Amino acid sequence: RNIGYLDVKLCFVAFVAVFSLPMDPIYANGNGGVGNGYEDEHEFTGSEENDNHALTSATTTATIKKEKIRTSIPLSVVFALWRKVLKIPDRQKDVTDEVSYIRSTLVLLGFLELSEIDREDLIGSSQKFDSRTIECLKVHDEMHQQYGEYMAWGDHNASFRSTIEMNEQHWNYAVMKACEEVGSNIYTLRMLPLNTMRANHIKETFELLKEKTFVRRRVRILGASGAANAHVTDVDELLRLIEERIDDDEADIEPIDEQDGVLNSYQQV
Repeated sequence: RNIGYLDVKLCFVAFVAVFSLPMDPIYANGNGGVGNGYEDEHEFTGSEENDNHALTSATTTATIKKEKIRTSIPLSVVFALWRKVLKIPDRQKDVTDEVSYIRSTLVLLGFLELSEIDREDLIGSSQKFDSRTIECLKVHDEMHQQYGEYMAWGDHNASFRSTIEMNEQHWNYAVMKACEEVGSNIYTLRMLPLNTMRANHIKETFELLKEKTFVRRRVRILGASGAANAHVTDVDELLRLIEERIDDDEADIEPIDEQDGVLNSYQQV
């Protein structure tokens, strides 16, 4: 099929929508410790000079946190998403001209950039990989991240909100399945629970969050604070999605013992 401007635009918006992290839990500050949102060491004292300094520091901390949202995504996972967005048949597993064109165009336009991440499960893995690193794509900068979010969820006529809401579960399912073939890495350790729950696989998400091997790898790669932050964020987002779908009277909600799932997830950490 011929790829047009709207196809390229939709693939970028889908990239931002599927691979965006939710907001951090309220306890996490810029250093990953216990605090309140973007809390900084400077307190508001009533002095205009000190208060302005505190506001500047808080803004800087918030900017740093936003920059961390630009996650590197394995190319094979991105291509799986774009094949689903472009409605390329599943039987075409190889990289097609269409997705290669989308990648080249978005990189040349400066919306995305190439990057690499390390594989984390080479030792003792039954899978054989040709390289110790994984080729990835990520959003080029914060301005393009915000543009993608505006086009995905903005309240305007050109927004892709309805398209995303209609296809989000299918897109995330394609990503979830593609993650099974790339092995353990910093992307899957941070994002796989989110992609799984967004694909409406609620039970599988709870199982993943309480799986000992997954949690141990998450702690080893993300660090104790980063893993705890990721786990709390995932559980919060999972409970939010369950509540949202119950409110929408969706009939395909799996019967889940939420309390047991949350307790077991936290116990593993």
